[in-house]
Amino acid sequence: MYDYMLGGKDNYPADREAARRTFTVLGEDVVRGTVLQNRQFLGRAVRYLAAAEGIRQFLDVGTGLPT
Repeated sequence: MYDYMLGGKDNYPADREAARRTFTVLGEDVVRGTVLQNRQFLGRAVRYLAAAEGIRQFLDVGTGLPT
């Protein structure tokens, strides 16, 4: 669902259907905006930790597929 909500191309029909139902309930603009803000926050947090706190290694738990 996350990939589809971000506008990606690597998702399954079940993901698209569940995402569309979520859009119906919560509003597509709200959901897509929230997912995008989450992705942007992750980038800011990692950049801060690397630059300001000197963290040089990060553990990404999960497959990351497709996003």
